[in-house]
Amino acid sequence: MQANRFMTIASVWIAATWAAHAAPLKVATLQLAETKPHYSLECSYPRTGLSTIDRSIEIWARKLASDFAADANDFESRGAMPWRAELTYEVPRNDGAVFAVAFAYYINSGGAHPNSSSETFHFLLPDGYRAELAEIFTP
Repeated sequence: MQANRFMTIASVWIAATWAAHAAPLKVATLQLAETKPHYSLECSYPRTGLSTIDRSIEIWARKLASDFAADANDFESRGAMPWRAELTYEVPRNDGAVFAVAFAYYINSGGAHPNSSSETFHFLLPDGYRAELAEIFTP
């Protein structure tokens, strides 16, 4: 009985230690770029090799690009200045426990001034579960 308890405690300790020292994910940058007479679009986003993370980010980035192109096409006939969009990212945390990516989105749709916004993704490792901030922080 004592040996089983020791093995259980040792297994939990080893698993926790391994997760804390797991290697960071390897990150490659993927690009989406499109130039038309009435708009230009440049999107950069990460690929990690972990399908749950990659799929979530790629679906989001491609939808953002598609929505921008559709909106720009709607305004093509109005003869306004060409639209421009740019999506960039940085990885503030990649330590084997959490993979976090922060996106900056810039768009100039011919108005008085351009707009920008941000979006963050937080994935728990090793499985790539996307955690919302409310799940990570408590009030």
